[in-house]
Amino acid sequence: MDTFGLPDLNINGTGGFQMGYRCNCPLHERESLNDFVSNWTKIVRNHTFKWGATVELAWNQRLPSDDHRAGVYDFDPSVTSSAPSNGGLGLAAFLLGAPDHFRRFSQISTTQEDRQNRMFYFAQDTWRVTPKLTLSYGVRWDSWFPDYSLNSGQGGRYDVTDNLVRIPGIGGISQSGNAKIQWTNFSPRVSAAYAINPKTVVRTGYGRSYFQGTFGWTFNNLAADIYPSVVTQDLRGPSPFVPVFGLTTAPPAVVFPTIPSNGLLPLPDGISTPYVPANKKIPYVDQWNFTVERQVAADLNFSVGYVGNIGRHLNGGFNLNAAVPGPGDFNPRRPLFPAFGITQGIFDKCDCTSSHYNALQMRAEKRMGNSYTLLASYTYSKTMNFGEFGTPTDQYNAQLDYGPAGFDRTHVFTLAHTYYLPFGRGRRFLSDAHGVTGIMLDGWRFNGITTAESGLPFSPGLNNNASLNADMSLRPNITGDLLSGIAQNRNQWFNPAVYAVPGAFLFGNAPCNSLRGPKLFSADFALAKDFSLTERYKLEFRWENFNTFNNTNLALPDSAVDSGTAGKIFDVASPMRNMQFALKLKF
Repeated sequence: MDTFGLPDLNINGTGGFQMGYRCNCPLHERESLNDFVSNWTKIVRNHTFKWGATVELAWNQRLPSDDHRAGVYDFDPSVTSSAPSNGGLGLAAFLLGAPDHFRRFSQISTTQEDRQNRMFYFAQDTWRVTPKLTLSYGVRWDSWFPDYSLNSGQGGRYDVTDNLVRIPGIGGISQSGNAKIQWTNFSPRVSAAYAINPKTVVRTGYGRSYFQGTFGWTFNNLAADIYPSVVTQDLRGPSPFVPVFGLTTAPPAVVFPTIPSNGLLPLPDGISTPYVPANKKIPYVDQWNFTVERQVAADLNFSVGYVGNIGRHLNGGFNLNAAVPGPGDFNPRRPLFPAFGITQGIFDKCDCTSSHYNALQMRAEKRMGNSYTLLASYTYSKTMNFGEFGTPTDQYNAQLDYGPAGFDRTHVFTLAHTYYLPFGRGRRFLSDAHGVTGIMLDGWRFNGITTAESGLPFSPGLNNNASLNADMSLRPNITGDLLSGIAQNRNQWFNPAVYAVPGAFLFGNAPCNSLRGPKLFSADFALAKDFSLTERYKLEFRWENFNTFNNTNLALPDSAVDSGTAGKIFDVASPMRNMQFALKLKF
């Protein structure tokens, strides 16, 4: 259905571009969440007890089109290169009509719907031990029941161990495809606050929080876009140097299977579906902090603290059928090929990655009567993970991608201010102004946020991975000083000459996110005033300036070391100066 229109064409590598129909549509979705909540509080002397429960009924119908139904064609440089050497052009493959990868969605029903029941309970006590010491402690119990298909015979849960899809509600298979519930999601929390003296307070705490994860990870992964209700056709050539078929040749027709009476449907070759483990873990994060806050003066507060967290069972995954690097065709090197004859990618939708964060956080707030407020904060931090929510470089060794998170900024300084101009009623100057003059002078305020941040990390890479001879990515080898002989500007942010293509079938030793991009500085200022029209109505005028000083915040450079523009920067990370005027009626 809906196979009309120009396909999605991806011409990859140097000089690459995209063309055709690029849209996740037609998309039909309806999501409902029904909550039943009850919370209680009981105060007993110096204890405040709280407990409660939430029960949720989640319903979601989603008829997706993530891969265009007319087809997604990939034209990679490898098709026109000589294995295992580098070379080739994606554009040349396109002009030859030689795609190496084809995929598309096809759908047989429009009524599939996922449902999930959830229950959350908590109990806690806040204990005022002494006038100086307060303790708080409690626990949560969170349970997400398995995602299930509303209608029997729709959707399925694929198990990679036997290459069978469990069809919900058929042949003794449960509506959840025999998925299991995790009953042990208990989350302890404890905190303490101690006033050393009237001007100094120490606070510390620890807590665990379970969470559902991203969309489609613990919910909406059984019936919505899963085989056999939706067929994801995923076809590749026997190696990246051989086209999957000619562009003038129609792709093979999508075949919708007959569901066996036992509910166990073998997954055919060329049909991709994710593997969702039956005992899938729920992600959680442990968080802790230790903070000292001090009132330095009557109008000045200062705090300094350590904040940390670790995330476990976070959303991640990899292709369980990626060919390991080596000579010859890919298929013999695919783990699922010898046992089941499977050549397509099988994405492991596991909660199998982790992260950790550590930071020194400082904050100062200065108030000068009702005229001026200044708030400054500084964070020195480091976030490490395994390439958040990305496909690993080596599908079977995620450790290669351990490094700074892609969003990590070592230093972040923010200065926010609000200043009421000293003109008009109750102010230092022209306090006796009346009439039109008083109206125009009174109540002007100058707001602003100034931000300075160190650069984001990025990884050196290679456009052409022909030397690997696998459907994975790779990074180059480091052969010298990354910044040697360069001034580090927009024309050359790093030296690509110190990188080399790894030997045949090797991944390279350049660490993940080993380089840092340009720093960021921006000052956003606004001048605003409220005009009282009547007792009920006010009109607010604002003159806003973004990036007031017109600072050039450079984007990340071209990180592909085998590109002719490696190390060059062609864009900005944030817009140049923007200005706008606004009127807002308040009532």
